[in-house]
Amino acid sequence: MEPKLLLEAIEQNVQKMQQVLQPVAKDLFNRKPSDGGWSAAQVTDHIIQLEAITLAALKSEGAVSTRPPDEKIALIRSVMESDVKRVAPEIVMPSEAETDPQEQLAAFKKQSDILKQVVEATDLQQACLQIKHPGFGTLTKWEWLAFCEAHTRRHLIQMERLLPIAASV
Repeated sequence: MEPKLLLEAIEQNVQKMQQVLQPVAKDLFNRKPSDGGWSAAQVTDHIIQLEAITLAALKSEGAVSTRPPDEKIALIRSVMESDVKRVAPEIVMPSEAETDPQEQLAAFKKQSDILKQVVEATDLQQACLQIKHPGFGTLTKWEWLAFCEAHTRRHLIQMERLLPIAASV
C-alpha cells in the first residue's frame, strides 16, 4: 500500500475510533470482558503506546534499505488480519488504570495528527535500525507505518466487539 493510501487509512482509523468511542460511557469503556481480556480502555491505551513507538521509529535515524522498502507489508497485513490472538510485548502492555473514553480519544487523535505530520517530512524508504519490531525484525519506515495502521485497524475491530453499543451506532 502506497504511503499516501496509508495516510488515508490512518485517517479512516481516526474516524472509526471516534465513531466507536464517542457514545461510550466510562464504566463500559473500562469494563473487562468476562473472558479476562482487555477492556476497551486498555485496548485504546495499547494502540496509543504502539503509535508512540511508531513515531519514535519514524523520527529515528534511518539508513538506506538493502531490500524493497515495502517488502514486508503483505506479511504484516496478513498477520494483523488473522484472528490469531497474540501476546503484546511488555513495552506496549496497557495500564490497569481506569480512563475516560473522551480523553483517550483526544490523545489518540492528537498523536495521529503528529504521526501524519512526521510522515510528510520523512523518507519512508529508509530502514529503522535503532528500533526493531519484536516479530518482524528490522522494518523500513514505510513498513512501520503500515504496521501501525493495520495494528490499529485490528484493535478497532476488537473494540467493536467489546462495545456493542458503539458498533450499532
